[in-house]
Amino acid sequence: MDTLKAILHHLLRAFFGVPKDGFTYPDHHAVRAGVYETTKAYAVTVSLIGYDVEITVGSGYLFDGATIPRWLWPLAGAPMEPPHDAAALIHDWLYACQILTKRQADWIYAQVLAQAGFAYWRVAAEWLAVTVFGGEAWAEAKLRDVQYAVGQGRILYLPPKHNNN
Repeated sequence: MDTLKAILHHLLRAFFGVPKDGFTYPDHHAVRAGVYETTKAYAVTVSLIGYDVEITVGSGYLFDGATIPRWLWPLAGAPMEPPHDAAALIHDWLYACQILTKRQADWIYAQVLAQAGFAYWRVAAEWLAVTVFGGEAWAEAKLRDVQYAVGQGRILYLPPKHNNN
């Protein structure tokens, strides 16, 4: 029986992913139904067009989390369940400020999920979902939202790492 449990445990970990040690999650609280506020700055480093890029969203930023239909929650997870909260915070900020393209923002969302330990099939499925269904949210960014968002975070291109061997 223990062998069967161990096999099932490993299959589930491979299927759903394994949380990564050292991955940090944003601190936030609910402001009202469906709206959350960061309580301190949150930063991630991702790869973008051959560069490491640090994206920081400041304290006090309002976001609405991942848009996941309720009927998908048993498979995909709830909108503010880790690591959706981390990926959604960064993705929402990138959509609001539109400093990068939609394609880049969607790719970064997938990278954050992968860094957190999501299984690759789940990363691919969620990337496909935001790519296909995120156009309306991207188009809804208004000038006032862009100005607010730009003041709430930053993107920093890190210098390339050189191997001095």
